[in-house]
Amino acid sequence: MQHPYESWEHCPHCSKLTNCRIFATEKRKIFYDIDLELNMWIKFVECQGCQEFFLLYSKENPYGQTGYDGELECTTSTVPISRNEDELCKIGHFKISLDDNVNEFANLLYKQIMESIVYKNFIVAAAGMRTLIDTFCIAKTDKDIGITKNIDVLVSKRFITKKQSNVYKKISEIGHGAVHRYHIPKKQSLINGIRAIEDLYNILFSFPEYEKIVSKESVPPDTRKSKKA
Repeated sequence: MQHPYESWEHCPHCSKLTNCRIFATEKRKIFYDIDLELNMWIKFVECQGCQEFFLLYSKENPYGQTGYDGELECTTSTVPISRNEDELCKIGHFKISLDDNVNEFANLLYKQIMESIVYKNFIVAAAGMRTLIDTFCIAKTDKDIGITKNIDVLVSKRFITKKQSNVYKKISEIGHGAVHRYHIPKKQSLINGIRAIEDLYNILFSFPEYEKIVSKESVPPDTRKSKKA
């Protein structure tokens, strides 16, 4: 299921059953005993009633009845999260402006990355950063050839330098490791990474517009005569 999607959940903030937005889902394996492995899902949720965030934990119940599809029933619990707008501002505040077909997705993804960093959901943040780099690359090159090859295209077209490309490939590697090898990156790495991605956006999309405006500025020639020694 693609994110975000909506679901009816009990909010721990307003204590009501409300229509909530599920922004991200993380699946983990847990061991109930030495012979039994269960699934647990952690969801990052926003209540549409009180506009507060919480984590929703769903865990397979080994004593629950088996459903028609052979899966165990789940028990759920919630953990409230308090907003920290000051820390969000410290990390960064950015507005992405791309084509209509990717603009809403890119801005929503950026917001989720920032909030995931603040709420210490570092795996989701790292995966989102990799996806955001890929989104920028595809929007600029109009090619969906894989993130590494697309970064190399940006180098070949001289949008970024080889040294800069190594940074974005490293961010991509961190995201890949978080998803496929359960590597939990350090918070400071994610903060610096998202700042580097903001720079990438400015290089690819903002700077060309700045250049157009600045180049139109008419500056009178320097009529001063050079002084003879």
